[in-house]
Amino acid sequence: MCVCVCVCVGTVDSVCSFSPRFWLPAGLLLAMSRTPLPVLRAIAAAGAGREVMQLNRLACADRGVVLEAVTQGDDAFQFASPDLRTDFEFVLEVVRLDGGSLRWASADLRGRREVVLEAVMQWGMALQFASNDLRGDALVVLEAVLSNGYALQFASDDLRRDPIIVMEAVTGNGMAAQFALRSSLC
Repeated sequence: MCVCVCVCVGTVDSVCSFSPRFWLPAGLLLAMSRTPLPVLRAIAAAGAGREVMQLNRLACADRGVVLEAVTQGDDAFQFASPDLRTDFEFVLEVVRLDGGSLRWASADLRGRREVVLEAVMQWGMALQFASNDLRGDALVVLEAVLSNGYALQFASDDLRRDPIIVMEAVTGNGMAAQFALRSSLC
């Protein structure tokens, strides 16, 4: 998706490329740091949420801007404020939209079963960002491999030997067998 934001700042030759999908006039970079949140939300909704968060610290703490950016992907949650990345309810909402955003949640929340379950149900491979304890939790791993058989590679050794977990992973994706440990194949 290509996003074009037209702002009359500078001249035609002052246009710079901020990212491969978003072009900004050079003077807009400084202006973004002083832009009101409703304007930032509108720009984020137009498809430039990550860029808005990179340019404006206030936007990084705004739930609306962050959620909009997360729906656009690109690991946008990494730019969220530390307060938002430690907020249990907000992180639950984020991982329901993008399970991979678990990577940027606080370590404490990556160890919370409710959060990790939501993340792996959305994207099984999010298991790689879960705490070691939860990689050994049969329910969490089962949900992950049901979502994506390849998630088996991130499970604890004990669960990579578990015949039920392995069978579910392989049923979803036969290539997941490469991640099973020997005793589960006998």
